[in-house]
Amino acid sequence: MTRQFSFLLFLWVAAVASWLRNDSIYICLAIPNSFELKLLIKIKFLVIIKKIYIYNNNDR
Repeated sequence: MTRQFSFLLFLWVAAVASWLRNDSIYICLAIPNSFELKLLIKIKFLVIIKKIYIYNNNDR
């Protein structure tokens, strides 16, 4: 269950990241830069957590 949830979380993060990359101009116009920056930092943090999770599972 945990592995499936983490995979779904990873898919969600990837979808949000691709959406940000495509529509970053519109986001810059609509949302203050500080909020966008915090969102990008959260996404990068989640991706790093996912990489660590994959690395730890490959050790076993």
